[in-house]
Amino acid sequence: MRKTLTSLLYSLPLLMAVAASSQAMDKIAPAAALTAQTEGKVRVIIMTRADSTFKDGGNAFRRPAAYLSKHLSLPARDVRPIGQLPMVSATVSADSLGKLREDPNVAYVFRDELRKAQLFDTVESTGAQKHDDAGFDGKGWTVAVLDSGVDTRHPAFKGAIVGEACFSLNYSGDDGTKTSFCPGGKEQVIGKGAGVNCDMSFSEMCLHGTHVAGIVAGRPVKLKNGKVVHGMAPGANLLAVQVFGGVDSEQACGQQKRCILSSDSDILRALEWVYSLRNEYKIAAINMSLGGGKFTEPCDSQTPYADTIAKLRAAGIATVISAGNEAEQEAIGMPACVSTAVSVSATKKDGTIDVNYSNVARFVTVAAPGTQIFSAIPGRRYLRLDGTSMAAPHVAGAIAVLREEKPERTVDTIVKLLQRAGQTVSDPRTGTKLRRMDLARIRIPGGETQSAIMTEAANA
Repeated sequence: MRKTLTSLLYSLPLLMAVAASSQAMDKIAPAAALTAQTEGKVRVIIMTRADSTFKDGGNAFRRPAAYLSKHLSLPARDVRPIGQLPMVSATVSADSLGKLREDPNVAYVFRDELRKAQLFDTVESTGAQKHDDAGFDGKGWTVAVLDSGVDTRHPAFKGAIVGEACFSLNYSGDDGTKTSFCPGGKEQVIGKGAGVNCDMSFSEMCLHGTHVAGIVAGRPVKLKNGKVVHGMAPGANLLAVQVFGGVDSEQACGQQKRCILSSDSDILRALEWVYSLRNEYKIAAINMSLGGGKFTEPCDSQTPYADTIAKLRAAGIATVISAGNEAEQEAIGMPACVSTAVSVSATKKDGTIDVNYSNVARFVTVAAPGTQIFSAIPGRRYLRLDGTSMAAPHVAGAIAVLREEKPERTVDTIVKLLQRAGQTVSDPRTGTKLRRMDLARIRIPGGETQSAIMTEAANA
């Protein structure tokens, strides 16, 4: 029986010049202004200017959170910094938005959106086996999985998980009440046990992160039928990062009335944590099979993610994000729409784009298998699932393998390799062409290609 769920997606930047003056453009995102007007309050992410002085009356403040708490008359516990980014998250009133609009220290105010895991309901079809046979399986490299947590006791992850964290705020906002899934109900936990999957009794979507992590770097496991299954990079390590919380809201969850969701601020805190580990681990990629929205072109000026994803890419860390499962013909979700992200659409086992669910756009980075993907789920079990959520981790795992082969490869180089070695696939609805990942067409150092492709020097 075909299992159906719903898939995942997400999203910044803003050129710091975006609000060089209040005359340049309104500093308040329309969605934030509308919600505050209709609901009386709104959850927001406040981006401050790089040249901010943070003075309020006769008081000077070193940190934006302390300044904004005083300036907006909010309890300090309700104004949360986002790592080392020039951002804080808070719930504010319409009057407070007016203060922020006039504040010269504020660059822009985003609505802190809730994001969902987007599961729509493999390895052999990606060419990865050729690299595995040559001894390259991602060993020595690490992939961070920002998701609903991982069943760390599953045999697929024996010895794989080298770090865990959880970022999930508790709050009651215009879009419902969100309860953290972090141990003890805390909003941030780092260490063993922090990245464990959320409780399946709350939502079946709590299996999502385990399934995704298994595609990235599941260790070889022999099933009862004798078949051995494993992920794209079975030698790679994992950082298990739980970023979801439980929401009881028909407005946010629809007919389910309760679901698991993550906020942009949760995800940004997690991205900052991974970035802080860049010198401790050799991090090849971050996988984010989550998001939402509809964007027909790169969205850097409309999201709080752009600067962070660009910073990660410059540090050699690819942020791989699923394109979304709304069957859009020329649009993808956020934060996959960020120009420096590695966005991924989904193909069927025959290599064609699965137009039944996969979002497609001309600016998608690459396509990869996403239909009927067999991977681990909590409780030592396995399951087949569909979604761009399943396609993205194929690419994240492949990047770990390619970095093991040549550590000096940059994200730009790897993206060019994946695109130029990929097979061309077309969306039958529009004719939009994408490149389907095919590692068999990428030369193994010291080996031969199975197909004639451009040399890596030409691809650089």
